[in-house]
Amino acid sequence: MNKKTQVLVALVLAIFAALLVAGYLTSLENKYRRGAEKVPVLVARGYIDQGTMIEPRMVQEIQIPKEFIQPRALTSASDLVGKEGIPIYMAIVPIVEGEQIIGTKLFSLGSETGLATVIPGERRALAVMFDRQEVKGIIRPGNRVDVIACFDYYGAKNERHEAAITILQNIPVLAVGKSVMGALQPLQLKKGRIEAAVAAEPEESQVPVALAVLPQEAEVLALAKNKGNIFLSLRPTGDEKIIPLPGMSMEKIFGKEVRTITAKDKDALANQQYLEEIRKQQQEAMELLKKYQKK
Repeated sequence: MNKKTQVLVALVLAIFAALLVAGYLTSLENKYRRGAEKVPVLVARGYIDQGTMIEPRMVQEIQIPKEFIQPRALTSASDLVGKEGIPIYMAIVPIVEGEQIIGTKLFSLGSETGLATVIPGERRALAVMFDRQEVKGIIRPGNRVDVIACFDYYGAKNERHEAAITILQNIPVLAVGKSVMGALQPLQLKKGRIEAAVAAEPEESQVPVALAVLPQEAEVLALAKNKGNIFLSLRPTGDEKIIPLPGMSMEKIFGKEVRTITAKDKDALANQQYLEEIRKQQQEAMELLKKYQKK
């Protein structure tokens, strides 16, 4: 191979290498350009609690680089409602302000959503009966509550005590009566609009409230339910703080040892008063007898 041929081959190889480098740089540029391309995505306007039906007003559409969009992220507020404009998604975990609305954190509701489908992972649903007036219009599915147990116990000297203790905190409410978290109401046409038809529910004196508790919490709740009275304390939306509470007793309230008078105590007190009355009459009789003997 003469010198002229060598120069020609080297020139061809140099041009080929330059084309390869240019092609690589172009593909790299296109890749980063596609990643920097902005696309729409839905984010939460504010805190969305677990069990909340997500409405379009709760989210906003923003533009972010395509490479930052998360898998299964929703891109339009119209995706949150059905044909009738009714919300069809419920948050199965809390969503914080500015967080992308992702399909993996939502539950698609049907007309008959069962309770088992809305129990958070690793929890159990345990129902406790309450007087209707204690929960009506106050406790609703999707709320979070603290559980307070009131019960009697006996001390080392067999003295009776009364105490109230917060045994569980930040517990999700899954159902109240026939209202289940995430269950869609039947629809009806009213004044040209489709609205939820509230089914007539009989006014039972007792209403079951289903709470989502961990297995060990279920044991605590079952024991407290069996041995005492249970009360629910409603938490404000977004408050998930766990506060150490020492419990309360009658002794702490009154600052001294107190004892509740039972029916047995009342009988004993009545007997004591009767005996004192007999003694008083006997004493009066003895005094009259002494006066008579002096005469």
